[in-house]
Amino acid sequence: MVRLFLLLAILGAPIFAADLTFSLNSNSGSGSMMRLAPEGNPPCLAPACVPFSGTLTDTDTDLSFLQLDNLTVSFDPGNPSAGLSLDNTFLAVVPGLLSGDPNYATSGNPPNTYSGPLFGIDIAPQTPAGTYHATVTVHATGGTGDPDANGFTVSKDITVTVVAAFQSITFGPLPNLTLPASPFVLTASASSGLSVVYSMSTPGVCSVNAATLTPLAPGTCSVTAAQPGNSVYAAASPVTESFTISAASGGGGGAPPPPVNPLTVSPAQLTFNGAGSQTVSLSYPGGTASFSSNFNFNQGNGWLRVSPSAGTVPADVQISVNPAGLALGAYTGTVNFSAGGGIASVAVALNVTPGPQPTGGIANAASAGQAAPSVVSPGSYIAIYGTGLAGGGNPSATSLPLATTLNGASATLCGVAMPLLYAGAGQINAIVPQVPAGSTQCLLVVSYAGQASSPVQLRMAALQPGIYTVNLSGSGPGVVANALTGQLNSATAPAHAGDFLAIYATGLGAVQSPNGEAGPADGAAAPLSPLFQTQAAVTATVGGVDAPVSFAGLTPTFAGLYQVNVQVPQGVVPGSAVPVKISAGGAGSNIVTIVVQ
Repeated sequence: MVRLFLLLAILGAPIFAADLTFSLNSNSGSGSMMRLAPEGNPPCLAPACVPFSGTLTDTDTDLSFLQLDNLTVSFDPGNPSAGLSLDNTFLAVVPGLLSGDPNYATSGNPPNTYSGPLFGIDIAPQTPAGTYHATVTVHATGGTGDPDANGFTVSKDITVTVVAAFQSITFGPLPNLTLPASPFVLTASASSGLSVVYSMSTPGVCSVNAATLTPLAPGTCSVTAAQPGNSVYAAASPVTESFTISAASGGGGGAPPPPVNPLTVSPAQLTFNGAGSQTVSLSYPGGTASFSSNFNFNQGNGWLRVSPSAGTVPADVQISVNPAGLALGAYTGTVNFSAGGGIASVAVALNVTPGPQPTGGIANAASAGQAAPSVVSPGSYIAIYGTGLAGGGNPSATSLPLATTLNGASATLCGVAMPLLYAGAGQINAIVPQVPAGSTQCLLVVSYAGQASSPVQLRMAALQPGIYTVNLSGSGPGVVANALTGQLNSATAPAHAGDFLAIYATGLGAVQSPNGEAGPADGAAAPLSPLFQTQAAVTATVGGVDAPVSFAGLTPTFAGLYQVNVQVPQGVVPGSAVPVKISAGGAGSNIVTIVVQ
């Protein structure tokens, strides 16, 4: 299932009814897409984070004892769910109020913290595109020991638009033929897995029946592969391939009779973008026969291999390429198989690209240009800039724990695989793994399509605090939210003296639970319980005034995201750009701003 999680803040002031509307892609997949409300730029998974606007009406005067009772959903009877379902088994925790706060909890779930219901809409793989409606109702009652036992009930109308998934067609070059030539099977494929439909625009030269193309006469044969889509996938852009059919040396033409026992190979075209191997299958309808092979190069030399090069049909054969020593460019070759008087060929295309080049800089993903270059800290997010770093597919991670291969790309630091949040051709966002103890210098290597980059040397630091900013630059408005309502600080949602704020950050170093348990594995989400706090002492200032820190550690349900909960101190001069800074173990962060009234 692909889940979209929305955080309902039950800690704040009055709430007003408002519809929640969001879109999801109907691509099949699995895992969880975590959401932070309101939207900012801490690491979250694509599509963009969806904010929950408003707060819940609460008649309970003793918020510290408020607890979730139940959560129900009803679908519009005229618009069935068709694969949409509700998941209501999750709680999110906003940790760490000071004991001096009037809402400090001495009991509840758990003590000294607030809880908020978290609900998700599940989309089954292959859900048809369309619009779905539902009503979600949340009911809460007073918890154990609540003196007035008041609660609330609130409903939200939800509209979910499932958009048709994108698909593309892969259709490799077709080899030129000389008559007489046997029919062969076309091997275009759609990324959706749906069947490809073939058509041709050159009657008399060739014909297509289902997926079988028959050469007829000299000329240019053009065949088009299309996939019209269905209720889940949008139509793919058609791809047309053309090739030349030449007459025999004696001038003959026309459709030749097929051989009695033709040797066939599938697929008949292979494309490589860098080093790799692919399998083709040889078959011989007449039974078994001994086969042999050879290959030729149209460009370059020595980059093509076949294994086994001889044997008995039927057989699976590995065709591999190695671009080492080749200049950048496109290369083609042909692998020829012969058995029992039959001949079958495979056209091979190799594209040699520059390979991954992490040359654009490496920096703390939160403080960006404000951070010391080429300095990284275990457990933090870093941004790797360059060219040719990854493929053209979906660059964003869609599940937790984060994988170490994404969009064809991978990266290692000191030989340790890095969990990847985002992998695009020009940028990779990754978590710095726990490298061998005592490492002060590490080599970073990015790999894509079988090619590894030149190593880049980075300096390891135990701590490198960085606060996320709304504009991703490392300066300006910070991703700082009201710790009780979840609202992102802004001109319309300013902070006041005494308010509790959650500052989202990275690079705060090692963490541990209250019982000394080590933090989650690299790329894994922090649990809701226990809470993991930083081992290093964390301090903060707001407007140059020391701000009490009530919690510093990992944000539950996220991977590699830290938060620092502080109280806005008295004496801060109000303004639209009040500076905020945090420090961990004496290492200072970038300076961001918030609005204070």
